[in-house]
Amino acid sequence: MVRSLANGFAKRHRAGMNQSSIRILSEPGSDLIINLSPTERILRRTSLVSVGEHRCAPNHPFFRHGGGPQTCPYIGFMRSTIIRAPAGSRPEVHTPNAAGFHAIGSSYTRQAIDSAGDHSDWIAISPRFLADLIDEHWDLGWEPCDAFFPAPFAPVPLGAYLAQRHLVEVLNSNASLSDLAFEEYVTRIVRATLDEAFRFWKRRSRRKCIQRPTCERRRVAIIEAVKQRIATQYSTNLSLEALARSVHCSAGQLARIFPVLTGFSIHGYQQHIRLRVSLQLLRDAPFELCMVAAQLGFASHSHFSTVFRRQFGISPSEFAKNHPRSLVAAFLASLDRSLRRDLEDARSIQMH
Repeated sequence: MVRSLANGFAKRHRAGMNQSSIRILSEPGSDLIINLSPTERILRRTSLVSVGEHRCAPNHPFFRHGGGPQTCPYIGFMRSTIIRAPAGSRPEVHTPNAAGFHAIGSSYTRQAIDSAGDHSDWIAISPRFLADLIDEHWDLGWEPCDAFFPAPFAPVPLGAYLAQRHLVEVLNSNASLSDLAFEEYVTRIVRATLDEAFRFWKRRSRRKCIQRPTCERRRVAIIEAVKQRIATQYSTNLSLEALARSVHCSAGQLARIFPVLTGFSIHGYQQHIRLRVSLQLLRDAPFELCMVAAQLGFASHSHFSTVFRRQFGISPSEFAKNHPRSLVAAFLASLDRSLRRDLEDARSIQMH
């Protein structure tokens, strides 16, 4: 059923686009069907999951086209900031603080915010496999559906974001990695991302039931404007009063509604943007850490180092010196620790 649905969307996708521009990838016996555009490349693929990169500049012909209809479920992790408008849903400022959830048959258009365009990584998941992974969430009150995802956006935990970046670095380093290790680590990233997403969606659904539509639209417009300003001026020392004035609301109202609609405090949203950008800065250029700290808007090198270590468990200098090829040992060790924790938790449950 799911495979025939995906095949139908794949045929329509080929009919609507240049035959040579979109590749449809699938394997015998697998329901993971991937529609790959010229702006994407696959880093690793099995019958259950696939990991890829998407790099689309604002002047590329595919940027205006957008994406979809998708032939399998995807979770996207942003490296840049854009405005994404899913079909049938409102546009949203999509920053590295949020994951994008793309259901089978979904599509979107987008608008550039800066010169980076759409710079993201993604995980594609077998529909049957995903149905098993999210089965526990249906037990918590969500109704099962073919789309799998109740909404197109949700906050992504910093740990899951770092793990996903770690995985991409390992795959780009051509390090030897078994299919089993790859699939299980991807599964943990997906589960951590979905657990946070379903918690957020549940809170949002309760809130929508008690809000008047006109008030809700006004609140959403306020928050989207603030998100865009923070995403494009994350290094600026913004005040609550100035942010509120720029969107024509009170400081108290902004402080009250921002966490409800985004899952972050305002300061936390800015700090998370800075930290996620720092991962790229520390990899891309041999900057002095004091220059990185200043570029990100931290008060000092020591402040940046303290915040970075508190969130990631490693100092910025240690992270910068760790070559991607040497990450595979840490990658597999973290998987082993996670497996041992799961086994210990299972044994504890059995004993009780």
